[in-house]
Amino acid sequence: MADFNASEFDRTGTPPALSTGHLVNGRVRSIRASINMSEVTVTNGDRIYIGKRPKGSRYCGHRMTTEVSLGSSTVAIGSDGTAAKYKAAGTFTAVDTPTDIALAAQLAADPLTADEDMYATIAAADLPTSDDHLVIETFYTYD
Repeated sequence: MADFNASEFDRTGTPPALSTGHLVNGRVRSIRASINMSEVTVTNGDRIYIGKRPKGSRYCGHRMTTEVSLGSSTVAIGSDGTAAKYKAAGTFTAVDTPTDIALAAQLAADPLTADEDMYATIAAADLPTSDDHLVIETFYTYD
């Protein structure tokens, strides 16, 4: 049986190389963005600003939770220049079920080289207008 090292654990050097806090033992930080859908009418094509990731941060994923099915509305999560950088547009029908969202390519990406504004882009249909909340959390390390 062979043992292999994950990229973050290069044990071949003398002394073994240490990974930075961005990759190993880093503190996870979060940004919470929420809207009450009865207070804001979000229509097809609209964007919801969900926060700013700082320069030097490493992406750890998103978590989305809603109190009501979003029906045929689709949600993409991305940056100002790339609408689906973190999540391709897709329906979200899970109710009161925190759902982790992340693209492997972004989880493996290098830390940001500049601050980045993030948005949830709504498409295909308007969000419901019921008295329910949509919550999107962003997780990253910054050490």
